[in-house]
Amino acid sequence: MVPSVKLHDILDHMDNLGVTSGELFVALLCNNNYIQAGAITSIATCATEILGSLHQHPRTRNVTIAWAEQQSRNVYASEILQLTDKKVNLHFNATNTIEERMQDIEINDLTEKMIQLAPGLWSLFDVLLSADSKLNYMRVWRKSQQQQKEKEPDECVLPAPVGAHPTTSFPA
Repeated sequence: MVPSVKLHDILDHMDNLGVTSGELFVALLCNNNYIQAGAITSIATCATEILGSLHQHPRTRNVTIAWAEQQSRNVYASEILQLTDKKVNLHFNATNTIEERMQDIEINDLTEKMIQLAPGLWSLFDVLLSADSKLNYMRVWRKSQQQQKEKEPDECVLPAPVGAHPTTSFPA
C-alpha cells in the first residue's frame, strides 16, 4: 500500500501533467508499448484486489456490477451458441424423438461436453443448483456414493449371515 503522503504527491504531479488516474490506468492497459512494463505486471498481480476494490467502493460499485453482469451475459451467450452448434451433436428434435433415442443419451457425456465447451455456463448451473439445499444434499450424497464405488471396485458388501458381525464384508 502506498503511504498517503506519497500518494498525495503522485496525484499532485499527475494533476500538474494533466493526467487523471483513470486515464493513466487505461493508457497502461491499452497501449501495446507497455505490455512488458513493470506497471502492467503489477496491475496483473493485483487484478483481483483491483476488481474487489472497484466492487466495494461506493462510487464504482454499481458500474462494476453492471459491467460484470454484461460480461457474464456475453460469455454465457457465446457458450450457448457453442453448445447449440450442430457439429457438437447435441441436437435432437423433441417432437420426433422416440424412446430409444432418449435412452441413448448419456448424461455423463453431456456433462463432459458442457464442461469443455461452456465452463462458465456449467459453473452458473452449479451455483443455481447448489442454491437448493435438498438438491445440493442429493448431489453431495451421489458424489460420495460414486467416490465410494471408485475406491472399492472389486469388493461387494453383502448382507451378513445370521450371527455374523454387521461390519464384516465378503468378497464378490
